[in-house]
Amino acid sequence: MLTVESKKAERMRKAAAFELYTDYLLANRGQVSAVGLSEVLGESMSHDHITRMLSQPELDQKEFWKLIKRNYTAALKCFLPYDLGAVRGL
Repeated sequence: MLTVESKKAERMRKAAAFELYTDYLLANRGQVSAVGLSEVLGESMSHDHITRMLSQPELDQKEFWKLIKRNYTAALKCFLPYDLGAVRGL
């Protein structure tokens, strides 16, 4: 049986993994894969771990969006002013 501390640690590991995955999606312009992320991380997180994380039955598109929305909107705030400035200069 998991203790409260171990459950909290597991939630933190999942949150960190989702944050890494979100960053990987935002930074990549081409195809992305669990193997690719694992390679980028120097094999510190296995592609099997990433695949299991993404294939959780309770993780549908709506739940995934809730998990990554904060990181995605923060990234947009970083890129959007630059892109708008480039468009205004045309």
